[in-house]
Amino acid sequence: MARNSSAGKGRKSRKSTPLFPPSVHQFLARRLTDSIGGFQILLGVFLLLALISYDAGDMSFNAIGANTITNNWMGTAGAAPADLLLQSFGLSAALIPCLLLFWGVRVLKRTPQNRLAMRLTGLLVAVLGLTIALAFFNTPNFWDATAHMAGSAGVLMFNKMTGLLHPVLPNGAPLAIFGLSLLIGLTGLFIAFGMTITEWQTVRTFVGQHARRGWTITKARFFKLVKWHAHYEALSKDIEKEEKSAPRRSAPVITEPTVKSAPPKIKVEAPKKTATGTRSQAEKQPALKLDRDTDWELPPIGLLQEVPAEQVNRIDKKALEKNAELLQKVLQDFNIEVKFNR
Repeated sequence: MARNSSAGKGRKSRKSTPLFPPSVHQFLARRLTDSIGGFQILLGVFLLLALISYDAGDMSFNAIGANTITNNWMGTAGAAPADLLLQSFGLSAALIPCLLLFWGVRVLKRTPQNRLAMRLTGLLVAVLGLTIALAFFNTPNFWDATAHMAGSAGVLMFNKMTGLLHPVLPNGAPLAIFGLSLLIGLTGLFIAFGMTITEWQTVRTFVGQHARRGWTITKARFFKLVKWHAHYEALSKDIEKEEKSAPRRSAPVITEPTVKSAPPKIKVEAPKKTATGTRSQAEKQPALKLDRDTDWELPPIGLLQEVPAEQVNRIDKKALEKNAELLQKVLQDFNIEVKFNR
């Protein structure tokens, strides 16, 4: 017996030993939580886009569809559930993807939530209650997705409940059904959010602060607009009074400008050339005649002076360079480029 008890204890100790260390279990648990939150967010986005891009001509569960191409952004997989939700619950079907997104964000943030069954029940009650409440109103002109924006389920339940309550309240049955269904829908929505009382108080404080701030800013802008209007309205009245009390002035007479006559043209005659006489021609400077036929002699070479021996091989390089630069600048003024080789 002692041996059997010891063997049993050994088996229990072996079973309680974990296969992986605690850090691995924590990692897997966190990834599982992230996967659940991510799946809820993806499902919410999928349904929301499918509802937004709903087209009555797409193929669905109960209709083949008139469109040859599916116009829904999510394809055939999104057109069928969008048609089912909108035809059944109307505009209230948008609560389903919105709450899925809200739940997914809370899961990723590791926020504690109520039980899933309670939240799903609250979601169903909220959708049905608000669907019945929407059936109280007439369908607006912009809504062309379904026959009524409350869906077939909302219209049927509203008419059935109104018929049951009509003997008790002949005139106020529709209004009473609207108020009761609205109260039930909001209560179910409160449960579906899965928030605690403390979180609701935080939301109330946040909304209250921003509402008061918005009201203060709106009131200040309104009174500023009233003061601006009163100021310029009084100013315009003062201007009208001054215009009435001021003496009337005659309109100025506009005279046409006189056109000045052009001055008379005066003909200027060029002076006549005076005839030159024989005396003036004789006094002109005579030109040199250097033709071969004329008798003239070259000047003698002795008139030239020989260059001194000291100056024959004496060349000032600086003076030559300066002269070259001056000559180059002068030629550049006439757009002539010259280069001097040294």
